[in-house]
Amino acid sequence: MTLKEILEKRGEIYTAMQTLQKKAESENRDFNAEEQEQWDELSCSYDFASERADALRASEQSGNRSDDGPRPRLQVEGNRTLPRGNSEQRSIRTRDGHEVPVLSPEQRFSDFIEHDPSEPRNVDREKLWRGILSGDWSNAGAERRLMSGAIDTGGGYFLPPAAAGPALDYARNSAKVLAAGARTLPMPTREMTIPVLESDPTAYLKPEGAELEESEATVGSWRLSATTCAILLPLSMELVEDATGLVDMVEQAIGSSIGLRIDHQSLYGCDTSLSGSGIRYQSGVHEDSTADAINMDDITSAVATIRGSNGEPNAYITSPQLQSYIEKLKDGDAKYVIAAPPPAFSGLTPHITNQAVGTDGSADLFIGDFTQLIVGMRSELRLEVFRSGSGPSSGSAVSKGLVYLRGYARFDTVATRPTWFHRHVDLPTS
Repeated sequence: MTLKEILEKRGEIYTAMQTLQKKAESENRDFNAEEQEQWDELSCSYDFASERADALRASEQSGNRSDDGPRPRLQVEGNRTLPRGNSEQRSIRTRDGHEVPVLSPEQRFSDFIEHDPSEPRNVDREKLWRGILSGDWSNAGAERRLMSGAIDTGGGYFLPPAAAGPALDYARNSAKVLAAGARTLPMPTREMTIPVLESDPTAYLKPEGAELEESEATVGSWRLSATTCAILLPLSMELVEDATGLVDMVEQAIGSSIGLRIDHQSLYGCDTSLSGSGIRYQSGVHEDSTADAINMDDITSAVATIRGSNGEPNAYITSPQLQSYIEKLKDGDAKYVIAAPPPAFSGLTPHITNQAVGTDGSADLFIGDFTQLIVGMRSELRLEVFRSGSGPSSGSAVSKGLVYLRGYARFDTVATRPTWFHRHVDLPTS
């Protein structure tokens, strides 16, 4: 909101407060319970609007950018990639000269979320969630001010970055593609165009006076388009009011669910009928679609294929069933191959997820340099709380004493070096 809009909103709040006060004075009485609650809500919103206005004035006086409208859509001009093993972040530079950080697995998403300068920063998450879920804001003034401007017309809340960040970090920690090295790109807009190197350029020796040969590198692009991943969680009022550790439970429930969807989106895309979606369907990824059972020779050959494209794979992702099958492989002497695997396999870190499942009970195996996988995430996690209405299976919130928690995140993924990945699909697991 602009400074003008905030001041106009504050004026409306002030008018509503005057109306409440004049009504009580005209009737020569104090506020009743309902009016007192309305007054407290309006007073809190008025203070919050005043704080935001002061912060924006200070920002404009110091020459910083104020929130005076939507940001222009980012168009990627290029990216800067650090050598493998470097823990510093990568970044993507936009046409207007700004750099968007690309987070490595050990970096926290919440540390890179852009905060409104007027929002309280040191909020107590327990008090914040208690107020959101139960409406109990006692001894939670800062937390209530944080949420006072976040109420929607449907009776829910838009969770601010200060509260959304930890849940997104749970999602990142539970997603196997991120554990394998995939980078997180906070998306300030719904769509971003990412460069994709489909084939490497070739360098030639040039004799004196000879013409320079043309390289045949293919540089394409991929438009990250945030896809919605949603969760609906019913909670009993007794649990909301009495349970200890509810904050961590809710954040983990949301984060773990979203983490699984990040894995599925990265491996298979949002719709397996769409060609070019996820590592399973993205063009340029090497593939072995034989129905034969996997063995160490197949894995060694896949690593060699990636190396032939100038890549060096660091991990593989597969299902629990296929991992068990690999661990049971035996050589001609009935010894487990996993005890002394070939060097190509021993250099890969395994990551197991139940999302790497093929068709008809089969499984898929994805090998690659997962630092070349980008997970673009929108910075907001929306949270809505409902104490009325019905869920698809849990029933009426009113009659059953439930609180419905609905949240969603939005993200998309792409392999920026598809030739540095190899997929074995529809493998038997027994």
